[in-house]
Amino acid sequence: SGQREEALKYTNRALQLSPNNADLLLEVAEIYNQLGNKESAIEYSQKAIAAGISPSTLRDLINFDNLRADPRFTKLTNSH
Repeated sequence: SGQREEALKYTNRALQLSPNNADLLLEVAEIYNQLGNKESAIEYSQKAIAAGISPSTLRDLINFDNLRADPRFTKLTNSH
């Protein structure tokens, strides 16, 4: 868990430098999800899609399996 939190610290710093980087936004969503923070994981998933990540790419990532039952995630990954 300490490594994930450290990773989050670095990715947040990177986001300050490149706030619309789709791949980075997706990585932040994955880290939040691994930390058990579904709200932030979905928020950053939305930002990643807005920045250019394909909803189908997001939907197919194994790292988000635990979110598939969440209606917000389903709507997000099926909306485009």
